[in-house]
Amino acid sequence: MSEGAVAFFHNQLGVTPAYRSGPVFGHWEAEGERLQIVCASLAGYIRWVEYDPGQPFAMQSEYVLGWTDALRVTVSPSIDWVGQWLAFPTGVGGPEEEARLVRQAHALQLVDRHRPLLVLRQECDELAVRAYTFDTEDGERTLEVQEATR
Repeated sequence: MSEGAVAFFHNQLGVTPAYRSGPVFGHWEAEGERLQIVCASLAGYIRWVEYDPGQPFAMQSEYVLGWTDALRVTVSPSIDWVGQWLAFPTGVGGPEEEARLVRQAHALQLVDRHRPLLVLRQECDELAVRAYTFDTEDGERTLEVQEATR
């Protein structure tokens, strides 16, 4: 993950008592062996009166397409939407809830073998990120996550 993506994720923790989610953007390197996450965004303009905690992956598709187009012009033409992120509300969830949400994201076609779900949590005042992929052949897999070094 780039420094900018890590900073964005830090800012998403503890902001609201609701799930927060959105797309991550980047590109595959090392012949498809390593995913470089360059940037992340919110899922659009959320109207809290319409917020449904049962649908943490609700997105405004036009918003995400606009982000993709802008990043391709300003950063690199190889940038694309490469997965999703999800921040849990404080005190919610655990391994079972994470597994349920990975399956929900897969059912919505947001997560597959090549598009991970990054789950963000605050642990001991630090950002903890776990990455999961899911497909019907291999099921759920946990991926190694590395932050950018200076």
